[in-house]
Amino acid sequence: MGEKYYTLSLKPLAPYFFGGERNFQYGTSGQQAQASPYFIESEPVPSQSTLFGLTRYLGISEKKEDYSIDDTMIGPETFKMEDENQTFGKIISISGLWIEKRGNGRTEYFMPVPFDHAPNQNNQYSPMTYRQETICTTEGDMIFPEEFNAKEGIFHGYMSITDGKILKMEEIFQTDTQTKNRKNRDEEALFKKKYMLLNRGFSFSYVICVEEGFPEIRENIVYMGREKSPFSLKVTPGNLPKEQMNQKLFASEDERFVKRVALSDCYIPEQEWQELCLLYYTEEKNHREFYTNYEKNKQLSHLRRFNNREYLYHLICQGSVFLVKREQIDKFDKLLNNAHRQISGYNRMNGGE
Repeated sequence: MGEKYYTLSLKPLAPYFFGGERNFQYGTSGQQAQASPYFIESEPVPSQSTLFGLTRYLGISEKKEDYSIDDTMIGPETFKMEDENQTFGKIISISGLWIEKRGNGRTEYFMPVPFDHAPNQNNQYSPMTYRQETICTTEGDMIFPEEFNAKEGIFHGYMSITDGKILKMEEIFQTDTQTKNRKNRDEEALFKKKYMLLNRGFSFSYVICVEEGFPEIRENIVYMGREKSPFSLKVTPGNLPKEQMNQKLFASEDERFVKRVALSDCYIPEQEWQELCLLYYTEEKNHREFYTNYEKNKQLSHLRRFNNREYLYHLICQGSVFLVKREQIDKFDKLLNNAHRQISGYNRMNGGE
């Protein structure tokens, strides 16, 4: 079967909310409700699981009242991080998430600024340089950057994948804080909820790869997130042009290591990857898989149809940087290149896909 690529662009039509493990509880009763925080805020971007769920939804040609699906198109169930026996019908894979900017007759794509960006260089991506000496520590041999400032920490913004131009978070995102009222609570029922918006000209974007015969994807209104926020879907046949991704941005001339940059969130359960690096810049996020209860012939409430799995995953964030010992790069890439996780866009890296 032949492969077909589509670039999907998602523009929010209203303030959106993407829940995260640390800022959102699903349900309104018992200890869970008692532990609900006063202030909860949306993640700025959808997760890879959300994007993969949308991709599966787009492959459902007929919506049925009993929620049954044609698994020859999209597979029988939601993506599970560690179930490598899963199949997803005619879905081959999806990419990591980009921020798309349209204007002045051109389209640009952005990703989080790699975490090895030097401080005080806020207009153009400029990776740090490193001292020549290698220091023996309890974590093994390590190198240290010349410019890192612990007080400033990691710079957070977005970088053009073509020329390294940097945009600050406020140039892309807006916030909208609303006061809400928890149901079935007599005391401390009020709480604040921070929604997100994209500035004019920006959209979320990702690429899907499917087999011939996958249902035609039309421009439409789709819904994402637990509050079913509306997004305008634009479809462009084909992958991102190769010239969009400038691999030179991720290169390093230091002969001691090979540089890998996370182009999507990653899950690497084997902790030995740390021993393979001379240095790494990472942030983690918590992720709990979310699935739909497709029990037939039952009128399930909204809360009972959607469920969280018990296991909590710790993902390495997009933009993380690994300076891998040159002699260990094959072993590192083997740990990373998990074909199953890459189906849903996880574990994408420069040079390691």
